[in-house]
Amino acid sequence: MILTARDVTASYPGAEPVLSRATCELANGTRLALLGANGSGKTTLLRCLSGAHKPDSGEIALAGQPLHHDKKSLRNHRRRVQLVLQDPDDQLFSADVTQDVAFGPLNLGLTTDEVRHRVSEALDLLGVTHLADRPTHQLSYGERKRVTIAGAVAMRPDVLLLDEPTAGLDPAGVEDVRTALERLTGQGTTIVLATHDVDFALSWADEAAVVAGGQIQQGPITRILSDTELVNRAHLRQPWQLELAIALGLDSRPRTMIGVLEALSSSHRPTG
Repeated sequence: MILTARDVTASYPGAEPVLSRATCELANGTRLALLGANGSGKTTLLRCLSGAHKPDSGEIALAGQPLHHDKKSLRNHRRRVQLVLQDPDDQLFSADVTQDVAFGPLNLGLTTDEVRHRVSEALDLLGVTHLADRPTHQLSYGERKRVTIAGAVAMRPDVLLLDEPTAGLDPAGVEDVRTALERLTGQGTTIVLATHDVDFALSWADEAAVVAGGQIQQGPITRILSDTELVNRAHLRQPWQLELAIALGLDSRPRTMIGVLEALSSSHRPTG
């Protein structure tokens, strides 16, 4: 496993734990959809995985090595695990796009040529090369989202954690993000994507992790989203593919229903 959270309990001052002995495991190259209601703990889990939030108990481990929250350990961890927040304005602060995407690589002490190469590569992967010289305050919301992801990608992380990257985007913006994600997974990047969009999740992810009641249920996405009780407990909407399977009477034949879901989700997943 490239990244794991094992028996993690996490809380904030003066509040009950958001996560309680929660476990999540990520294999290399996984596309994981992190699903759950508002306040369920999705963002807290991402922050724990990235090292931004120290759990009350439990362990975060990268390639089998436990994360310690000292300065050196966190610095090394964040070189390999990058978190992109839901609101791009929380992470964009440079005058123009190139400067913003270059910020992380520059702080790694790389040569100027290497930084330029990484910036060019990241902008190309996210499909925003044409925005290289654009002031960040002149970007659309969708453009700001993709530029923020580009800044994380320029660090060449092993794991990319995305908090609601499609939230607030129109259909064209969602497809732009999907295209960028396909390019990244094509390069072997492990991606965790927190989302409320179960249809997008089903068509994109290999696995799902549902956060409900402080616990995490993880598995193949078709099996997880076929669990009606779990979906209802997490206050999620059933994917249209699942609704169709139920309408066809396949809910009484779970293996058949999962097969239909797999076929339908695969038919909506880009191949490149």
